Amino acid sequence: MSNDVVVLITYFAVLVAVVITFMDKIHVMIGGFTKCYICTKVHFNGYITNWSITHFIAFLVAGLISPKSVYYIIVAGIVWEVFELYLEYTSKRNHNSILCKNNILDCTKEMSDPDFWNHYFGLKEHKYTQIWCSGGLLGSVFDIIINTLGVYSGIYLHTLLFK
Repeated sequence: MSNDVVVLITYFAVLVAVVITFMDKIHVMIGGFTKCYICTKVHFNGYITNWSITHFIAFLVAGLISPKSVYYIIVAGIVWEVFELYLEYTSKRNHNSILCKNNILDCTKEMSDPDFWNHYFGLKEHKYTQIWCSGGLLGSVFDIIINTLGVYSGIYLHTLLFK
């Protein structure tokens, strides 16, 4: 495995650990906000949020650090989106999971399977806020597109900076 891939994997592991550990609760810790300001819907009917900016920056840095690992980076982004779906489903449906029992996810609000999937596929809104999959399937697709744009922007910056 090349040094670029090792650096990339380390970068994403640290980034994911920080996001999972802190971001769900950080908006409450910084002054007691009850609204997630990073979740604010920006454009495209709410499918792009302020989270999209963090996606772009993270993948830009990954492309800058490891320009030869573009496919690993994109696959990591797709895997992350699947993992977010797992986190959301677990927090809303499977309250016996280790993530719920250890208070890593907020599992206090329960949705039925049909409500969860109808919301995820954009067929019906639900009264409970979803954190990990707030944009549903279309939001996940936009995230992957933004991740890819970030990677290629990072690669482009790498070529400019390190000619």
